[in-house]
Amino acid sequence: MESHEDLISRRLAELAGETGPLRVDGAQVARRVRRRRRSGAAVAAGALATAGAIGAAWLWPGAPPVDRSPAVVAAPSTARPSKYCGAPRRTSPVVAAPQASEPPDQSVLDRAARTIDRVAGGGKEVYKGGRRPGEFARWYAGVEISNEWRQVTVYRLPNARLDAAICAAAKDVTVEIRDAVRSHQEAERLVDRLLRFQKGAGFLIFTIGPEEDGSIHITTDHPDIARKVLGGYATHLTIEQGDPLQALVGGPGQ
Repeated sequence: MESHEDLISRRLAELAGETGPLRVDGAQVARRVRRRRRSGAAVAAGALATAGAIGAAWLWPGAPPVDRSPAVVAAPSTARPSKYCGAPRRTSPVVAAPQASEPPDQSVLDRAARTIDRVAGGGKEVYKGGRRPGEFARWYAGVEISNEWRQVTVYRLPNARLDAAICAAAKDVTVEIRDAVRSHQEAERLVDRLLRFQKGAGFLIFTIGPEEDGSIHITTDHPDIARKVLGGYATHLTIEQGDPLQALVGGPGQ
């Protein structure tokens, strides 16, 4: 019978093997420009230590009970129709060549997304490079890429000057501008507050972080309890069953 340490090592190897290179097979390819997703490494370490004391079977696939309850803590939608600027919208998707090494126009779309991220006041330069948030940080939430439609989608709280700056920053790809549920700045503050609610509440957060539209994605050991507790404090949360090892090897979407 494997020891707890062997089980943990094997599971880490399995998870690493599940992460492979991006394949292009003609299906839809939509890649998100991710910001940091906090992983509860300390929480997971504590969970693993506890498992060693009470038996590690619950850590592995199939052991936790399947969560069938709704994953999203929602709020009434007030989103308005999208705006478009930049290159004309495509009427048919881009079909990738089977032998392609990367999705079509990847470098063009990446450059547009980075430019928008910088102009809108967020991005790696802020949370990794130490740059101060730009003038639009209070409204900007995030950006994602669709290779299939040669498009970048920007999420923000309504602001006419921000919309104009976004459209001026990227003219060689289609830009879709959508309403966000909150700015990235506010989402980060909300993450800090939500993390405090797990203490003594009957659940552990494994990963937590903002999505591009300002919603919050959370993985935990007891989603049903987490939704009852956190759902009473905030809306637009996606709370799902997680694996404590996500906090060690990276949560979903990183």
